[in-house]
Order: sequence, then C-alpha cells, then structure tokens
Amino acid sequence: MNGYMENRRTYKALILDDDLTVQALLARFLASRHWECVLVDNGRAALGLFRPGEFDLVLADVDLGSGLDGITTVMHLLAFDRDLYAVLMSGDPRNLDEAEEIGLSTIDKPFDLCDIGVLLLRAEVRRRRMRNPL
Repeated sequence: MNGYMENRRTYKALILDDDLTVQALLARFLASRHWECVLVDNGRAALGLFRPGEFDLVLADVDLGSGLDGITTVMHLLAFDRDLYAVLMSGDPRNLDEAEEIGLSTIDKPFDLCDIGVLLLRAEVRRRRMRNPL
C-alpha cells in the first residue's frame, strides 16, 4: 500500500434512511471515497448507536415511516454533538423548508452523487479544521 493511503484518515458517516436502495447506493458511493458507513433505517436505532465525536457526517431522510422523523432525530443527535455535520434529505420541498428554517443543511431527493461528493468534502474539511484549529 502506498504512503498516501496508509496515512489517510478514514471518515465515518451515519446514513439514516428507511429505503434500503438509497442506503446501499450511498454506502457504495461513500465506500468508494474511503468513508466508513453505518446504516440505520429508523431514528431510534440512530439514537441508540450514536456516540459524540464518532461520526463526521449524518445523512438523514426526513420521512422515515413510523417513529421519529429525520428532523427530530437529527435535532437529538445535535444535542449530543454540536459539531456534527448533519444533512437532511427529502423529495418534499416542504420538509426541506422546515429543516432549513431551523438551520439544518438539506439536499433534494433524488440527489446527484456529485452533490453527495461535495457534502463529503465539506464534512472532511470541517473535521480537519476542528482537529487542527489555526
């Protein structure tokens, strides 16, 4: 293995979506970018496994079927870890408006993987800045 890969930090994402196809698509894409992924399909599961500082990014669908919605779940996660970079996903503009009104980042569904790539870069830069402040 070359020195670049040996010294590269692996980033970790929590993907919260009740659509297994979306989970698989995101997991494959993130893995191709050397990200580790934890996949969950409901808010309770996300809250149960979350540990502050463990994740560099949370990608959460707003509509999760039954139980906690994505906005509520992300608000709980942010209460545990204020530095967490969380992005809400939805195909319903009303959900995105609601998330943005309370200051959360959003992305439209269906999304373009190029846009997900930009989110990964933002998360990486955020984490590097937090670990190495000027």
